[in-house]
Amino acid sequence: MVILLFLVLQVASSAMDYRQIGGYVYEGEHRFVDNVWNFISQFDDGVNPWEAASGKNWSRDQYYYCEDFQFLSAHQYRVDAEDFAYYSGHGSPYSIGMRPGESVWLPDAPGYGDLPNGGDLEFIVFQSCAVIPAPPDRADWWSNWWESGGKHIFQGLHQACGYRTNSWSGNSVSTLFGQYVKIGQPVWQAWFHAVQTQRCWHGGGVYPGYACAVMYPPNENDSIYYYSADSPMDAHWLRIYWEE
Repeated sequence: MVILLFLVLQVASSAMDYRQIGGYVYEGEHRFVDNVWNFISQFDDGVNPWEAASGKNWSRDQYYYCEDFQFLSAHQYRVDAEDFAYYSGHGSPYSIGMRPGESVWLPDAPGYGDLPNGGDLEFIVFQSCAVIPAPPDRADWWSNWWESGGKHIFQGLHQACGYRTNSWSGNSVSTLFGQYVKIGQPVWQAWFHAVQTQRCWHGGGVYPGYACAVMYPPNENDSIYYYSADSPMDAHWLRIYWEE
């Protein structure tokens, strides 16, 4: 049985579709380093049973302190060169910090996941405060995910996950999320599961923040192993889930 299993994994790995995970860290506070590392370190070059079954092998690739060009002018060589991007740092609605005094306004970002223009990103997570407002926070929550003229980050991107409220670091959310995603839980559901597990350990309340996720609707049940086609570049159709 052991020999047979080994042979099956070897055959499966020879036909693997290799997928990359990138981590991006706000420069200046070590807690954000830990958040990102605790997620991306869940993925190595080995082949687990879920990868063998799906034919997708996920491994960590990039790991950088943040610079604005990684999300803007050179996105196709940084976040958009990866299949899954994980950011941790300071945030506010639709905005992520690079370092003290420097941030990226996500509505200024080019389309993520747009294969014709060199993009490849399917999933992005913002482990930071309030990056993804929900309807209780802002009635037009969708408005800054695209701009007039069709400029928006969902041009192939499947899901964006984060918090709609202030959030806390120095906990196990990113570790749990990596573990849940790795065993095939759908991505946004795994994010909520990690947040809710941490909250249960803490004893309830808002801690570690209220989770939120926005997505192209046909992609809402995507896991990292099985997912639907990319959102079209002209998509103006989004769905949001949130905690309250």
